[in-house]
Amino acid sequence: PPTATSPPGPPPTSPPAPTATTPPAQGPLTVSPSDGTAGTNFTFVGTGFQPGEQVALWFVDPSDLYWYPNNGRTLTATSSGQASIQIIPNQAFYDVRPGTWSFHLHGLSSSKDESVQFTIH
Repeated sequence: PPTATSPPGPPPTSPPAPTATTPPAQGPLTVSPSDGTAGTNFTFVGTGFQPGEQVALWFVDPSDLYWYPNNGRTLTATSSGQASIQIIPNQAFYDVRPGTWSFHLHGLSSSKDESVQFTIH
């Protein structure tokens, strides 16, 4: 005699489509404006750090001298992982050399490094 078979089950269904959650923008470090004078208010914004992470910051002038604003204190990343600072060079540094400067951020927990260049006329 033939063997018994189970009744057919419901047709197979496709798995649900994955839901995409877009993480916050992890863009590069930005500076605005990208050039100005020693009296210009420069705004630096870095993203992609861990929420609440301590972030070291420093500047390198055209002569390769390192400058540490905030008396060497770190910034604290926001809950969205953003670290930002505003600097007016002639108020932050005792010697403002014209030329191309760089600004650097380094996440102390994540080791995330970012840098951006800007020009002082």
